[in-house]
Amino acid sequence: MMTNIHPTHRPQERADKDHESAATDDNAGLNNSETAEVPASRYYPTQLFTRLKRLGHEWAFPSDHLPIAAAVGDLKICSFNVLNAKWVSFFEDDNEGLAKSRIVIDHVPFKGCTWTRREDDVLKITCGLAVEMGLILLQECSQQFLARLATAIPGTVQLFSGGLDNPENQIACLVNSERVLLKVEKSLFSVPAFACRKDYSAMNLSLSTQDGTEYQVLHAHVPGSPELPGLAEWAQFILANQNPDVVRIAAGDMNFSLKVVESVFKEAGLPSSNRLVQGNTSIGASGGMPIAKDIDHILLFGDQHSGYPLELGTLSEETAVARLLINSQIPSLAGRAFGSRRNSG
Repeated sequence: MMTNIHPTHRPQERADKDHESAATDDNAGLNNSETAEVPASRYYPTQLFTRLKRLGHEWAFPSDHLPIAAAVGDLKICSFNVLNAKWVSFFEDDNEGLAKSRIVIDHVPFKGCTWTRREDDVLKITCGLAVEMGLILLQECSQQFLARLATAIPGTVQLFSGGLDNPENQIACLVNSERVLLKVEKSLFSVPAFACRKDYSAMNLSLSTQDGTEYQVLHAHVPGSPELPGLAEWAQFILANQNPDVVRIAAGDMNFSLKVVESVFKEAGLPSSNRLVQGNTSIGASGGMPIAKDIDHILLFGDQHSGYPLELGTLSEETAVARLLINSQIPSLAGRAFGSRRNSG
């Protein structure tokens, strides 16, 4: 029997999660070629996302976000919002069309503990990615998830968490020492980046690959409420901490569409960037109807270096199927294999 969890959300935490599923468009169109409009706020311009039908049991992926991955030189980097267990009850009202999905159905604890089948599936996916990638960036980690992940990862992989700024919604990273060298002494794992949400932090990572290329990776789960300047503060953090002498990447769940991110970053004075991800990456809702959203990003700054998206389809069939469900308007995604090269853009 499924255990329903109905957590008490702090008001701003709820506002952040609501932004991933809320808007004021009351149209009930189910055509995936149609768009839903998330209206402008005092901080952000209007966003347009793709409408979805209610996927229900078709959504056989254990998170509302898909892992995204890219290659920049010899660095393979992945970002994944693993969906904290505290948010699963949020999907039971079916605004996102996920009340009958694997996310809710598998929210069942194993006998004698609070660890669920869904979380165990996410753990296995993450461990599989850890073997293939040099660097994995994680969002919405619970303390229990991180504790179990630490004992499940291969011996060549190290886990670094973002401290205890937000113990129920932690960021973390996995570093595969067979693929990259993390310069621990030059890296910061819990940096204050958001004055609007002091319980959210960022990572500033210094790495190098075997060919000697040096990288800076800035990682965060950006506060998502449109009534807070979280994205603008993230842009200012990148601007203040960027190292122009190395390959610069910003990645994570940024909670806003690419067009909004580009607009806010440009206004902040950041150099142009290239999104090394194709299409939509997560499911939300608009006016009680499901939408597909492009809010997870891997951004490569400047034009001195090149990179390209990595498709994770052959690594995980469930990932491939879910990706197509929220990107049916991009036929070219069908049949793409893990590690296949595409021109970025």
